[in-house]
Amino acid sequence: MSQKIGIISNVSVATSFAAVAPNVKRNESRPQSAHAKAYVGLKPATLFNKAPPPAFTVSNQSVTTALFKVWNPTNNKFFETLSFLPPLSDAEVAKQIDYIVGRGWCPCIEFSETETALTLDHGSDGIVSPASCGYYANRYWPMWKLPMFGCNDPNQVLAEIAACKQAFPDAYIRVCGFDSVKQVQSTAMLVHRPPNEAVVPLQARSVDGTESYGGYSAPPTPASAAPPPPQQQPGGSQTDEQIDKFPWTDLAAPIQYFALDKLTPKGPRKNVDHGDPHDFTRPFSKIGGASVGSWACTEGGWDSPTPRTSTETFYVLEGEGSVSDPDGTRHPFGPGDTVVLPKGWWGRWDIAKPIHKVWVVHEHPDVHGASTDVVVEPLASFSPAEVGPHSPRKGAVYGFPTTATRTIYDVGTTSVGYWTCTPGSFVVGKRSSFESFFVLQGVFFLTSPNGSARRCVAGDTVVLPKGWSGHWDIIETVEKIWVEVSD
Repeated sequence: MSQKIGIISNVSVATSFAAVAPNVKRNESRPQSAHAKAYVGLKPATLFNKAPPPAFTVSNQSVTTALFKVWNPTNNKFFETLSFLPPLSDAEVAKQIDYIVGRGWCPCIEFSETETALTLDHGSDGIVSPASCGYYANRYWPMWKLPMFGCNDPNQVLAEIAACKQAFPDAYIRVCGFDSVKQVQSTAMLVHRPPNEAVVPLQARSVDGTESYGGYSAPPTPASAAPPPPQQQPGGSQTDEQIDKFPWTDLAAPIQYFALDKLTPKGPRKNVDHGDPHDFTRPFSKIGGASVGSWACTEGGWDSPTPRTSTETFYVLEGEGSVSDPDGTRHPFGPGDTVVLPKGWWGRWDIAKPIHKVWVVHEHPDVHGASTDVVVEPLASFSPAEVGPHSPRKGAVYGFPTTATRTIYDVGTTSVGYWTCTPGSFVVGKRSSFESFFVLQGVFFLTSPNGSARRCVAGDTVVLPKGWSGHWDIIETVEKIWVEVSD
């Protein structure tokens, strides 16, 4: 299916204003040992007729000496776990942190200036004695804030890494994972290197004497660095040329972003004939004619006599209410429902229980002959029986992801529906349309071409602009409600 604009959320989100937290699962089961084969005696062919080992084979017959290389000690310093790999991208760092918190380890962020990051002696404090032979002055780097006790959300760790980078851009930064049960540091990895650090190319890290490059020397430092990509706060607009440069913090919002205490009061509603409804809102993104945000309203009823100038799709997080057509036809909705109010609709609103929703509004030209009928689709209508069978996902690069979709509205340049995909990875080419979606269920990573990545979970609202391309890594089966704009 083409990538759609949508909304992803856990069913629990639909029934509660509480923030959705990712469920970290541990696999406590251990593989069962294989049954031992019955002893059948020695076989002469096995003992006496072995083929001679190939040339250049070491005594354990595991690898030939021709493949051995020697670590190059020249300007080739690395730190902690994974140092032998190329610098990790944001998506790769996110996956490692996801593993750390999934194991129940406590994440800690440390940093160090270049001069003190690696010490070959005991440092400047002069502590040298047989009792302190294992002591090094920089064994522990300065800590960024406090250990993140009880953290089970990798996005919180990624946010602190970003803050540390901003405060100390010329420092080494690493993330450690501390096991509070075993009382040991279980892992540590670099997540940031000084921008002017000379990174040893892969082909020069180990040598076997046959290299023709004549050794490694650091490239010259450029006289001037390119300006950083433009930054944008949620709620702004952007051009297609900027899409590839934007970080995920501007294209995805957790459910906490739309918490009720973060919505801006708009005051009492107009045209009220019962109750005292007050509404609240918070915009998130506006790209072209598509806007995304959240809205809440207290009990009451009012007429909406002006025909809509845009099409609105919203997903109900909590509350109960209804909209009514001019002829009196009533369309009730509640938690988990997806509602579409087409351009040109007008009528009446009635809120029975305080409502909270996430919305996508699309401003577009009139569609000749288009219906203005309201669409209300309950969550139950997206059951496997209603959605239909899965089919293999195109562009899969890992695993065997399969997808299924169901479209509930397709008028003009606006379409709305449901999509699900099983675990696996796939690549998405440049999008020909804008999409926003709300995550109903699942855990996955989205990675942009510039390497910026976002871990998404139930309750997140995600925006994929027209022209976006990237990589999906689905960890747990995803379900989402999407809205696509093909202007």
